[in-house]
Amino acid sequence: IKAPLPGVVMKVFVKEGDKIEKDSKLLVYEAMKMENLIKSDKDGTIKSVKVKETDAILQDDLLIEIEL
Repeated sequence: IKAPLPGVVMKVFVKEGDKIEKDSKLLVYEAMKMENLIKSDKDGTIKSVKVKETDAILQDDLLIEIEL
């Protein structure tokens, strides 16, 4: 999962090893003074979480890796 816009990570809902389903909440970040929710686009297992709360992110930064 990559960042659609630059911003700041506010909350991470998953950790490595978590089993997720399509549309599971992954994280919330602030961009342009709006909160944006990132959801899973597929079922799988969280392989790695590349960000933590308060991290600044840029567009197309890798946020979370999901294994099918």
